[in-house]
Amino acid sequence: MRGMGGVLESLGGLLAASGVEVPPWGFPVVALVGMLLLLPRIVANMETSRARRLVQRSRGADGEERRRLEAEALAVAGTRPMGLVAVAEEAIRARRGPLAEEAVLRLAETGGAPAHLKRLRRELRSRESLPPGPTAAALVVERLVDGGALDEARRRLDRFERRWPADPELAAAAARLSAARGSVGG
Repeated sequence: MRGMGGVLESLGGLLAASGVEVPPWGFPVVALVGMLLLLPRIVANMETSRARRLVQRSRGADGEERRRLEAEALAVAGTRPMGLVAVAEEAIRARRGPLAEEAVLRLAETGGAPAHLKRLRRELRSRESLPPGPTAAALVVERLVDGGALDEARRRLDRFERRWPADPELAAAAARLSAARGSVGG
């Protein structure tokens, strides 16, 4: 007995011993149907791997190329919870807070993978560090506002304003947050 033929032969022998007759073409048909049923999962796993690789590739990129690769990774992950989990995990490893936050926001919007969402939020909080400057800090706040995470944006803005008091870019981000809160309340 060798390979798949041996396995099929053994399986056929077991079924015959139990009184079940299977035609010779039955096992290949069952295997083919099984593969077709698993195809969507296989494709989703391939796309998740692709999104992860894009984030890894973006580590070595700068500026516009990095933003393009990050946007492509998020697009490839789409609304699939496990794809977004993969993007967030890679972004956290690479210490790319804004990308990780965006992936976690999108994951929360899908409502999927609640255990992963909780873990990723905890990881983000534990690794949370100040951005390199007020411009990057204002960008973090604006991304959170764009994602609808107004409470988190307020919390971060308070922390950033303590570090960079009276910064004009943070003041503009604060005004944008206030406007967003006003439009939600009204």
